[in-house]
Amino acid sequence: MRKLYNLLNRIYFREVTSQIQGIELYSMFQEAMNLEKEVKDLDGEIQELFEYQNMQEQRKLNLIATLFLPVTLLASFFGMNTLNVNCKHFNIIVNIVMIVATTIVLIVFFKDIFKRKK
Repeated sequence: MRKLYNLLNRIYFREVTSQIQGIELYSMFQEAMNLEKEVKDLDGEIQELFEYQNMQEQRKLNLIATLFLPVTLLASFFGMNTLNVNCKHFNIIVNIVMIVATTIVLIVFFKDIFKRKK
């Protein structure tokens, strides 16, 4: 990025010399080389690269959030104290059934996702 700013400063440095002829000559050089359009195109390309990089990072974060969502839901569900404490056997059975059901749903969900990618 520093090199880009150095390049832009060199291109837009109009006062090469204090003489009017030098300034006019440099302005004609910029017009002949079409430097202003090239700099705008370069700026657009760099902006697209930043957007692409941000999109890739967002995709990774979304994947991580998607992977941890079921775990978070399970932890929040099993963290609730809704069942009666006196029924310990029933509580264990419900937990096992919920774990197995959630595992099956997750397996089917991820198989479907991987089939769509192929």
